Order: sequence, then C-alpha cells, then structure tokens
Amino acid sequence: MSGASGGPGTWVFVRHGQSVANAEGWLSGHIDTPLTALGREQAISCRALLAHRSFDRAFSSDLVRASETAELVRSPQHPEVGHDARLRERNLGDHQERDKASLRAAGIMAKLIRWDGRPPGGESQADLAARALPWFVENDVGGTTLVVAHGGLIRVVLGLLDGHARETIGRNHIDNAVPHERQVPRGRFAELVRTLGAG
Repeated sequence: MSGASGGPGTWVFVRHGQSVANAEGWLSGHIDTPLTALGREQAISCRALLAHRSFDRAFSSDLVRASETAELVRSPQHPEVGHDARLRERNLGDHQERDKASLRAAGIMAKLIRWDGRPPGGESQADLAARALPWFVENDVGGTTLVVAHGGLIRVVLGLLDGHARETIGRNHIDNAVPHERQVPRGRFAELVRTLGAG
C-alpha cells in the first residue's frame, strides 16, 4: 500500500480489453458485450505491466467487459475490485448496437464526437462528464487508485485533466488494456465539476 496523503493522488486508468463489439465494429455503450480471446490476452499482458505496482484501491465499471478486464488485470497483492455504474461507458442511446461504418458514412459519428453531441436517448460527452466526475470527487482521497473502465469515459476524464479543448476530446484514441497514469492534485476533480457547471 502506498497510503493516502495530502499530496497528489496517483490514478491509473485502463480501458477494457477488446470486446466482441470492438472486434465486430458496432457501438456497445451500455450494452453488455464480453471480451474476446484477444481481449483477455490484452488484459493478462496489462497485468504483467502493473504487477509491480501497489494500489490502495481498485474500481471498475459494472459492465462485464470492464469488470472481467479488472479481474484479469488484478494481481493477488492488489485490493479487491469495487464496481460502480457511474464508471460505465457513455450511453449511446438509439445508436447502440449499430455498425460504426454505417454511422460514419451517414455523418453520425462526426456528430457523436462533439462535446455536446447527444444521440437520441443517450449521453453527450458533457453528460458523461457530469455523471462520472462526482464519483472521482468522492474517491479523491490520495494514494494510488486503479480505474478499469471504457474508452469514452477515460477519453473524457483524461482530456479534461490534460486541459484539452472540449471540442477536441472526442478525437482522442484510447487503446485497449493500456495503462494511462496521471498525478492529480487533490481537489482537481472538484475544480473540474465547478468549471463544467459554470461552462
């Protein structure tokens, strides 16, 4: 255990391994879709990268592709994984289970990557940030935290932490089962919530 302190917290973000939806090219959003064999291999490779790390806590989305990845990434010395629906992928509403190539051809994907681009019955990136950031505020307690989640959520959180223009965040790519580490000053997540509320 690295222990909590008053200094910056260390956050390690991992997107789930390749899912069936990733392999087949359709949008999953809140739809549960399992890992492929390759996805499980990616998660096991990620475990080797993180085996030397000490985590104070570990969390994942409750969707199976993330929770399965978290269990495969977790080494015996790591803490048990907690699950929270606020760490889910962006809800893509009516576009869930639709083929990405056809959505791209229709110009819909270009609208979805806009910060305020909200699919019918779903969430924009701004909505996702409003849903997820309060969870990070609650868990901003110092120490080292592992978060296994989804490309959309990690893209938004890292984009905001790194100070990217909101309209460019949707173009950032997050690879499957690759750790992304950030040192985050205590209170930074609360600051982002206030900024988004004011913006």
